[in-house]
Amino acid sequence: MDKDCLKKLVDDPRFIPGIYNYCDRWCERCPKTAQCAVFAIQAEHGGNPEVHDLHNTKFWQNLGETLSVAMELLKESAERFGVGLDSIKDDCSTAPHEVPDEPAEEGGMCLAAKVYAQRVGDILDALPQLFGEWEALAPSLEGEMGINSESWREARDVIAWYQHLIYIKLRRALESEREERPETDDEQPGDSVHTAKVVLIAIDRSMAAWARLRKLLRSHEDDIFDILVRLDRLRRTVEAAFPPARTCLRPGFEDLDRNSAG
Repeated sequence: MDKDCLKKLVDDPRFIPGIYNYCDRWCERCPKTAQCAVFAIQAEHGGNPEVHDLHNTKFWQNLGETLSVAMELLKESAERFGVGLDSIKDDCSTAPHEVPDEPAEEGGMCLAAKVYAQRVGDILDALPQLFGEWEALAPSLEGEMGINSESWREARDVIAWYQHLIYIKLRRALESEREERPETDDEQPGDSVHTAKVVLIAIDRSMAAWARLRKLLRSHEDDIFDILVRLDRLRRTVEAAFPPARTCLRPGFEDLDRNSAG
């Protein structure tokens, strides 16, 4: 692509300036690609982005409906095991506004996000065999339990995509927050808040995906409960550290953020 073509794309009024700054980088699943210059540059000959967007809007709406199921599951299991969800444990809340200079000194939210990623890795390593066994029985299971193999693969993909992104975006939010602190006169949400919003979205979607996998992974039910507790505590801690994040509207995603908040 030459310079003139690139400039033409960037200046195209169809595209929202800066929409790519606070997305999750999952272009294949983004419902806003028709308005993103970065996507247009990367997929200049990739078909109709508006059809792509409509498909992905439905995907995220369906997954979002599962989030309430995940929260109900978490509350029920917490009551059964006597686990308090309202209290934020030390593994999340230690020094919530501090970002370590070196990875070896990880603490607070960053540590909680890294531990989550490690726990997810342990389970994902076992998934190929579990999915292979399950898919062999898929026809009968779909009839008996209403299980759809595509929905399980999609849930697995969501979990894998956000596994490390939560930590990466959280670290950026904390680093930005530290740099923004002297600018107390600016009341508009800055990079830290908008990035924390992406963290919360990633956590919400991960929790919904884990709720979908629970029926399949009966042998890992305790592990999934542990993961949901970790995610819920991390979610609460991020909300406490960045109060405006849950309700802030990201540039270009205002309609989606309003719907998810409402």
